Amino acid sequence: MNIGIDIDDTLNNLSDILLEYGKRYNEENSIKHEIQKEKYDFEEAFGWNKEQENKFKEQYIGICLAQATVKTGAREYVKKLKEEGHKIFIITARTPEETVKNVQEISAEWLKRNGIMLDKLEVGCEQKVEKCREHNIDVFIDDNTDHCKSIHESLGIPVIMFDSIYNQGAKEFDRVYNWEEAYKLIKKYENK
Repeated sequence: MNIGIDIDDTLNNLSDILLEYGKRYNEENSIKHEIQKEKYDFEEAFGWNKEQENKFKEQYIGICLAQATVKTGAREYVKKLKEEGHKIFIITARTPEETVKNVQEISAEWLKRNGIMLDKLEVGCEQKVEKCREHNIDVFIDDNTDHCKSIHESLGIPVIMFDSIYNQGAKEFDRVYNWEEAYKLIKKYENK
């Protein structure tokens, strides 16, 4: 099978480090805002306007992307899938922007350093459907409700949603809380 996997909050724990650095940024800049960690959008979560968001990204986003911890079991279960003959396509919406031009290198280095085996890395995929279609993805794993919906609706393939504080409203996907559960679902899909 061809398996598509997101990076942020699927292979890693990005939201944890973003929260840490977001709090630091607000303290450094005297931004008084009760942080809403269940919000996905920076403005809602941290109270930033676009200029503040850009300054945060310029100062900290590269650090956050590079230092996010790997999810427990991600390395082992992705390796197991590769060893079983599956192809792994990392498909992320991480986009090179003025604040972080080297997002491809940061992502590739993070995957390598954390031992995540893969066949191809695709960055800048704000619309992941096309890359899933291009690579004939059979099952997709992500934490973002919009990506999960668009892929499932457009391609009709199984989608596994990694649980996060900001996707609690989505009920139409198989939700997993760890990589062991994700692996078991993939095996179930494989045997259908």
